[in-house]
Amino acid sequence: MSPTLQVTHPSPQELRLTREFAAASSDVFLAFALPTQLRHWWGCAGSTLTTCDVDFRVGGKWHFGLTLPDSRQLRFDGEYLEIVPSERLVHTVHFGGSEALQAPAIETVVFAERESRTLLETTIRYPSQAQRETDENAGIVQGSEEAYERLEHWLATWQTAWPRVRVTRQFAAPAANVFDAWVTPAALGQWMFGPQVREEEILHLQTEAVTGGRFSFRVRRSVGEIDHVGMYVEVRRPQRLVFTWGVVGHSTDESVVTIDLQENAEGCELQLTHVIPPQWAEYADRTQAGWQTMTTALEKFLGRN
Repeated sequence: MSPTLQVTHPSPQELRLTREFAAASSDVFLAFALPTQLRHWWGCAGSTLTTCDVDFRVGGKWHFGLTLPDSRQLRFDGEYLEIVPSERLVHTVHFGGSEALQAPAIETVVFAERESRTLLETTIRYPSQAQRETDENAGIVQGSEEAYERLEHWLATWQTAWPRVRVTRQFAAPAANVFDAWVTPAALGQWMFGPQVREEEILHLQTEAVTGGRFSFRVRRSVGEIDHVGMYVEVRRPQRLVFTWGVVGHSTDESVVTIDLQENAEGCELQLTHVIPPQWAEYADRTQAGWQTMTTALEKFLGRN
C-alpha cells in the first residue's frame, strides 16, 4: 500500500482512486460520515466546504457546497445507497461544475484495514465514458489528490490532538442485555439519566438506534434544561455501538463514543472510548468520572433486571 494516489480505469466508464492512510478503517469511515469532520478535509487545496448537509442513512440525501480559492462555487448532491460502517459506502453523486452530467454517477468507497492502516478505494462509475472524460478534464483527479492530502492531515490531528477517555467494566450479564440498555429509553432513564443517577428531571429520552438515526436526551437540572444529542454511526448488536455526543448550544465539533462488548465466562466486558474535542480537554477527567458513575449505575440496573 502507498500514500500516493493510484489512478486506474477498471472499465471505460469507471475511474478508480486508491490511497493508503495511516489510520484504522473506523477512523477513516468517521471522516466520511460526520459533517463536523468532512468540513476539515473535503475539497481541493484552499477550498472551504461552506455547506455540508448530510442525512447519513440509506436513502438519505447529501448536499455539499464548496467555495474554491478563486471564490467560485461548486455544488455536489447525492443519495446514500449502501452503508456498511468501516467497510463500504455507496452513493450517487452529481458533480458540481460538470454541466455535461445529466444522470448521476455512482461512487463506491471501500475501507480495507490492514494492520491498523486503511487502503481506501474509491470507484466512480459514470453513465458514459464521455462523462468520465469530461470530469477528468475538469480536474477531479487533482482535486481528489489534494482532498486526500487534507484527509491525511485531519486523521493525524484526530489521532493525536483529540483526547481519549477510556472506561472498562465487567458485567455479569449477556452482551445483548448490556447493548440494549444503551439504546432503550426506558432503560436509559434508570441508569444514564434521572434521579437515580443525579439530581435532575427527565424531560424526554428519544432514540432511533439505526445507522444515521438520532437521539435526544433532554433533562432539567438546577442550571436549566440540557439536551444531549447525537447520531448513531454504527449499530451492531450486541458487539459494537458508535455514536456522536454533544450538547445543544455548547458543542461545535462533536465528540464520538464507541462501545465495544466482548462475551466471556462471567458475562461480558465493556470497553468505552470517548474521543473529545481539544477545546474540552480540561474536562477529560470529569468525563471519565461521569462514565464510571453511569456504568456503575448500569451494573446495578442490570442486577435488578
